[in-house]
Amino acid sequence: MTIKWEKIKDPDDGMNEYKATVNGIEFYIYQSTDAGFGLTAYRNGVSLQLRWGICWYRTLRRCKEQAELILARETSPEMAGVERS
Repeated sequence: MTIKWEKIKDPDDGMNEYKATVNGIEFYIYQSTDAGFGLTAYRNGVSLQLRWGICWYRTLRRCKEQAELILARETSPEMAGVERS
């Protein structure tokens, strides 16, 4: 499944941000001037990245690839009905 990203401008600093919602999962990508790109993924307010609320990657491409992996994992038949806390 491919994620269709909406590109938006951060009103505070004018940096590009990207957001998408797929199958109840909310994805956000933040651009930083020094840290690359940060990815968050939440379902019902719970982070799907377990240990960190935001994970940083050097490139936008890698960030989007990681979002695709999260989506594939979270929508796999093995994850059906699994509750996260």
